[in-house]
Amino acid sequence: MLRLLILAFLCSLYTINASLIPNSLLDYPRSLRRLFGAKSAVEAKKTEREVCKTEECKLIAQVIKDSMDESVDPCDDFYDYACGNWTKSNPPPENSTEWSLWAMVSNKIDRQIEEIITTEVKHNDTFSVKLAKKWYHSCMDTDAIEKRGVEPLLSTLWRHGGWPLIMENEEWNDEIYNWQIVDDQFARLFGFNAFYDLHYDSLTFEGNNTIIISTPHLPVGISKLLPDEEMPILDSSDENNESGEGSQEKGSRERGQQKQNEEDKDEEDEEENESGVDWNTAEEGEEEETEKKRITVREHRRKLGHVKKNHNKKKIMHKHMDKERRTRRGRRNIISKKAAHRPLFKPERANKHKTTDKVRHNANGKLSERGHSSHDKLITKRHNVKDTTSKEHLRVKLSHNKRDEKKMKKRMEKDHEEKEELRKKKIASRRKIARQSKHSRRKHNKNRLSRKHTHGKKMTKKLHRTGMKAKVHAGENHKHQKITDHRIHHAANKMSVSKRRQTFDSAEDTDDSTNTSDDDNKDEDDVDNNENDEENDKDNDDEENNDDDDEDNDDDESNDEDDDEEEEENLEELRESYREYILNVSLILSRERGVQVPKERIVEDIKDLVEFIIKLGEIERNDQEPMNTTLQEFQTYYKALGPITRTNRINWVRKVQKIFSEAGVDLDDDAEITVLYPEYIEKLHTLLAETPERTLVNYVHWLFISNIERAGPSELSDLGERWNGYWPFDSRKEACLTAVQLTKIAGYEYVRRFFSEDIARTGRDMIDDVQKEVEHQIKSSTWMDEDTRHFVLDKLVHMKNWIGYPDWYQNATLAKRFFQGLTIGTSFYENILSYIRYIRWKNLRKILHDDQRDSMEEMMDPLELNAFFMPTENSIAITAVDFQSPFFAHNRPWYVNFGIIGYIMGHEVNHGFDDFGHLYDKDGNQMEWLTAMAQAYDKRAKCFVDQYNGYSIIKGENYTIENYGNQTSGENIADTMGLQTVFRAYKRRERVCKKEDPVLPGLERFSNDQLFFLSSANLWCETVTDKDSIISSAKYDVHSIARLRVIGSMSNSEDFAKAFKCPVGSPMNPENKCNIWE
Repeated sequence: MLRLLILAFLCSLYTINASLIPNSLLDYPRSLRRLFGAKSAVEAKKTEREVCKTEECKLIAQVIKDSMDESVDPCDDFYDYACGNWTKSNPPPENSTEWSLWAMVSNKIDRQIEEIITTEVKHNDTFSVKLAKKWYHSCMDTDAIEKRGVEPLLSTLWRHGGWPLIMENEEWNDEIYNWQIVDDQFARLFGFNAFYDLHYDSLTFEGNNTIIISTPHLPVGISKLLPDEEMPILDSSDENNESGEGSQEKGSRERGQQKQNEEDKDEEDEEENESGVDWNTAEEGEEEETEKKRITVREHRRKLGHVKKNHNKKKIMHKHMDKERRTRRGRRNIISKKAAHRPLFKPERANKHKTTDKVRHNANGKLSERGHSSHDKLITKRHNVKDTTSKEHLRVKLSHNKRDEKKMKKRMEKDHEEKEELRKKKIASRRKIARQSKHSRRKHNKNRLSRKHTHGKKMTKKLHRTGMKAKVHAGENHKHQKITDHRIHHAANKMSVSKRRQTFDSAEDTDDSTNTSDDDNKDEDDVDNNENDEENDKDNDDEENNDDDDEDNDDDESNDEDDDEEEEENLEELRESYREYILNVSLILSRERGVQVPKERIVEDIKDLVEFIIKLGEIERNDQEPMNTTLQEFQTYYKALGPITRTNRINWVRKVQKIFSEAGVDLDDDAEITVLYPEYIEKLHTLLAETPERTLVNYVHWLFISNIERAGPSELSDLGERWNGYWPFDSRKEACLTAVQLTKIAGYEYVRRFFSEDIARTGRDMIDDVQKEVEHQIKSSTWMDEDTRHFVLDKLVHMKNWIGYPDWYQNATLAKRFFQGLTIGTSFYENILSYIRYIRWKNLRKILHDDQRDSMEEMMDPLELNAFFMPTENSIAITAVDFQSPFFAHNRPWYVNFGIIGYIMGHEVNHGFDDFGHLYDKDGNQMEWLTAMAQAYDKRAKCFVDQYNGYSIIKGENYTIENYGNQTSGENIADTMGLQTVFRAYKRRERVCKKEDPVLPGLERFSNDQLFFLSSANLWCETVTDKDSIISSAKYDVHSIARLRVIGSMSNSEDFAKAFKCPVGSPMNPENKCNIWE
């Protein structure tokens, strides 16, 4: 009895005090917990959740809370639920039309760079930092620039014989200073030749390096002077542009290859290379070509705002060849410059509509919202081996010169006739579409005029990466340099028209590069629509309709004639403006010389000069296959093209050897070279022969002047800005900071200050978690046979990741020597020349120690807000600037880090298995899947195509884009599969840590799983004040618009539906979901 009383007493004590005992000690059997008064674990968590009180938690919590619109049902529209109040809470800064997390981070990067390079030079600064500071201060010293005036430029011109256009009659000696001599002298000074470009690089990511002779850099803005049908159809894939710059070709095999082939053919026929070398894009040479490679975003890399890829090997190789000359279409970018996936998203830097393009698959690529830049042409494996066919062709020419000349002439005439016929067909198609759609051609012509006023420079280097943020690096858009965008918004470029058309009307000529792309792409679409209409007409025998068409024919033809006249008038107005621009520059230089040159003679010389520039721009575009030969054989080939005159004489052996000798390289006559565009060389031969020496020398000088004038005094640089139609910076300070960043000089110091090894280690661990979950999904898939499963797993296991910066940064000695030999002083003008020359010689010297540095290292810029995947390297890269708040922070919950930076990682990893990436093996070689497995994969990829085809681009309006699902399929697959894998990676981390993350302050009512999805959605929240820009970018971007990136990926997620308890059949929890592995 006593024992029972004692037991009862003890039980009463436990009952009273159980709640005071730590939960870890209350390890009661579940059936006895209620008996002893213990709370269930779930109940305890609900009432005792720890709240994170760090500054980082407060920051991201405020962002999430301010963005939400809780009046919306998350199961109806999660984008509106998570981002409905973003615009209200986050209005764009002044002079900006967009705002997002990407833009916030971009601004933060600017401030960090400013912190590094705006202070005075210190004795303990690293060599690269000293260079960066000197460069910046020379750029900011406007007093010194104005004081020196145009004297440095005049001095340069007169060291090379003088500019005949502003010289007295007997002053210019054409015997000594012919164009060949002057061109050689400027090449030594500036690193570039006037009528061709020379560099040492690989045509493909897999190929060996070779000496490449390509089309030249033209003066800035020349595309505006060419007829519309002659203008290039910009490639809208970059990121890796992206997303492309490498992986931006269409990815699905079910994307209507026939139609795409026709579109591509039109694109290739209308392309041009119009890349001015200016101080904003000073890294030409090595940087430019590397970027071009990257630009293969369709080619090789996909950014978060990637471009789609095409499975047609021949087309892919052809597009790679054309990459060097493409400027880029509106938004299929990105990251251009990339053979990797473009970024998920590219935020505009500080919301300035400037683009940056790289060919990587950017985590920005929308995974960042900026367009991935673009250049996205996938390049299949191609080795630079001597082409025996080409050599045989040369031998035949050598033995049959006269007969060959006749054949050559006939062939060129035939080519011209065929192209002229194709041009007429395109014009007819466009007119028919315009009539059928009842759109006014006059309006189109106005748009074209303003579009031409907006000069989109060639997005060379940076554009080539594709990343979560597809961003396009362009000299024009400094803000996109570091961020890859899934959508690229270009700043509206305005020009005002005044006397003698020196300026353009600001109201009529406001436009942006996105519109340029849209117009070009629209024309391309019109051709396709026309073909479809023609087919429909065949099927439709309705006589009444045919009669109606006949009645309208006369009126249509009359309207077409009026439209042609108006187009010609607009084009002539632009050309007159360009002539006035050159005239004003020449008058300034002539005045400073103190020499009176008759204005009538200057005007006549300028007329001849502009006519020549237009002709050069027209012949520069062609799509002929490259020719592999030797330097001496190429010389023989050139001589065999026709009669050699004083003006078309080019000693290719001497010129190429001379430029290499400047870089310290002795080149043999039998050195192997690749001539990218033989047809251009043939036409150049003829054009030079028919052009006077005076005009050619004037052009060589003008090419240099137009590309260096921005380093001169304001009266000179302002003329160029008026011609280009915009100034992409808010201040001189911003422009100078951008100039330094473009050189990458500050990258090493940025990593040293802001990117710790602890951050890099955490990033690698997170990617490891993501890859483990992808492995689990692949192993659980039921549709693959074992061989295919082994192929896919092998690729995953061997997938490399690059976090933060290139490996050579870890070698202090190499880092210090990287810029060894570069001289930076107090003259901004001289610094630009020094840097460009240094980069060019560095590129050519690679032939001496061709170690074939890893392509990823070449493309990885620590200062670029971007992430990308490169299929040919089977590698992903997340740059150093990605790892900062609000994207990443150590002292905040894992569900936020995995939800944002982890989502970017998941996106990039899964690009390896999207409709393009899955065709590459573990070593980056393109492979063919067995028919049955390919069909099974395509069936699942088609689910994504159908899903996104059904979405309206504008909420509340039935506005759809034809084949939108095809256009964005690769990015949509990476979004959905990336979200699923990163959520499960987060849950894996939670299990390993055996501890629940603390809740964000003010958001205690949400579970951690819900906060994960809210964090991910905020990656795509954005403020866009211009609705038309959304439509414009959506038409050509390979990334879906921000709203659809959230809705599409999360509606495919079972985990999302479970977290928010969405009923089956609700908009965010459809019964049928898309998944590559299920």
